[in-house]
Amino acid sequence: SAVSTGRYYLRLRARDNLLGLASGWATAFVFLCDSSAPSTSVVSSESFESGLGDWSQAGDDDGDWTRQTDATPSNGTGPAAAADEDYYLFTEASDGTSPGNPDKTAHLTSTFDFSSFANPRLSFRSHMYGSNMGSLHVDVYDGTWHNDAWTASGQQQDSLGAAWSE
Repeated sequence: SAVSTGRYYLRLRARDNLLGLASGWATAFVFLCDSSAPSTSVVSSESFESGLGDWSQAGDDDGDWTRQTDATPSNGTGPAAAADEDYYLFTEASDGTSPGNPDKTAHLTSTFDFSSFANPRLSFRSHMYGSNMGSLHVDVYDGTWHNDAWTASGQQQDSLGAAWSE
């Protein structure tokens, strides 16, 4: 479906590695703003403390994101806790559940209106710890899909308790 001028459909896509041996990535905070405007020009800010907020589980993928307060259920994967406050979202791959393995995806989606913003910016925290870590992708739709506007693959942290990346 088309998105009207200034409206963008964002998809955060976690993908298991081809072996399906590790937890997916986790996010604790999503912040959308105009980077050329004062910090009060915020479109959305979500820490997942009371649910998914403006974000939705996609129905055209292989599984869902899980809202969590402590460590992920797999041994040797992280994070150990949320980056701030109590909750974060993650995907699990190593036990064959959501999204499962191998080579499966879980999408989290939302649509935002950036028509009044000169330089829209997406900022979030992520934690990718574990052997054979999959990948995290940010895709943008403005009438045409721009897959992999941002991506990270493999282990990004060196321990469960390592600081989240921003």
